[in-house]
Amino acid sequence: MVEHEKTPSLRSIDPVLAALIDDRLTLTIHDADHLIELMSRAADLAVEYISGADHAGITVVFQGSDPLTIAPTDERVKEFDASQYRIDAGPCLRATRTDRTVDIDMAEMTRLWPELAAVSRLCGISRVLAAPVHRHRQSVGSLNMYTDERTTAVISAVSPVLAILLEHLDRGMDDYSDSLAALERVNALRTALENRVVIENALGTITELAGCTRDEASDLLSRKARQENTTLRVAADRTIADRSL
Repeated sequence: MVEHEKTPSLRSIDPVLAALIDDRLTLTIHDADHLIELMSRAADLAVEYISGADHAGITVVFQGSDPLTIAPTDERVKEFDASQYRIDAGPCLRATRTDRTVDIDMAEMTRLWPELAAVSRLCGISRVLAAPVHRHRQSVGSLNMYTDERTTAVISAVSPVLAILLEHLDRGMDDYSDSLAALERVNALRTALENRVVIENALGTITELAGCTRDEASDLLSRKARQENTTLRVAADRTIADRSL
């Protein structure tokens, strides 16, 4: 297993890509719904721009709460994560608990966690890289990337794209509900995950009506919620019912 430190700046290496990512991830985090939107965008960007990252998701572990997977890009992510949470061990949990990036291949996973390795094989996952996510400089989860067994590329732990994604995730976690206790934050996230299906349906309606991208639809839905002084879920319900912005 390899543990990594600092990464170079994408803004100096590729300012155009950095600006694109900054634009997609610059969100105001009003509540759990907005935090999940940020995490969904970050996971999608990881798969899109990090070589070897075939799937991605985010583990969140607030103090005193069970681990939670947010924004999995594939069902295999859910299955793998559920297995490591069940045995209370794995790369994502180790990254969270040690506050260090963990990069592990199948051979090392088999040595450390044979039960998890068996699940990984069934999922067709050959390698996992988990990088810590922070809230006020304390590790509270990880951005996880998974490589398929058919993929020859290896995820780079010093990817400048990974660094900028983590920067935005840390900022979003910092902004998330300072007034709530840890358990309340987790419960709010669980409720927001249940709301996600409705919100995604509303985003589909908006993209159809406005002829815009999904991210632009998300911004429009957030604006609607602010203008109507309501939650994203209520704004989503109204959008679907009225088929209007």
